[in-house]
Amino acid sequence: MLQLSHDTREPWHSSSVATPVGPLAVAWFADVVVAAAFDGLPATLFGRVLTTEVPPTWLVGMVDEACQWGLVETRWTLLDPGLTPLQQAALAAAARIPAGALASYGDVAQAIGRPRAARAVGQAMSRSPADLFIPTHRVVRHNGQPAAGQLGGVGDRLRRWEAEHVGQHTPVIIPTRR
Repeated sequence: MLQLSHDTREPWHSSSVATPVGPLAVAWFADVVVAAAFDGLPATLFGRVLTTEVPPTWLVGMVDEACQWGLVETRWTLLDPGLTPLQQAALAAAARIPAGALASYGDVAQAIGRPRAARAVGQAMSRSPADLFIPTHRVVRHNGQPAAGQLGGVGDRLRRWEAEHVGQHTPVIIPTRR
């Protein structure tokens, strides 16, 4: 379950963790994931300098679990980088979509109690600060096709990998938050 935090303990670290679709850069402190991106992270994030470290075992395990099954059953924390409440809710709903499943922007909007906010959900998916951990690649158009901005990138590679290793993509009703 995605939890948002305003905790700002020091020091912050960055690590590169292998995934089936390429290396994932992850920023973290203690046991808190701050950000993750397949295209790398800057040396300074949210005003904090990142020190490069060997990824800890818990982080490697979290990445492995996110690749295999999503993080539906895993508790983890993400620093709130200034997202609106709607964006936070949409990203938290996306984090509950299991691997091998797809949900539309409208499905996510419905799951967060904002059925007319599909476009805002799409904008929230593009603001995700944590590639893979928040599986925005599982959120697609109502016809099951990825949005134009998702084509040809990491999202495509993740959807293909999941279809081959987890199973064919199926529609899903997003689990309610526990």
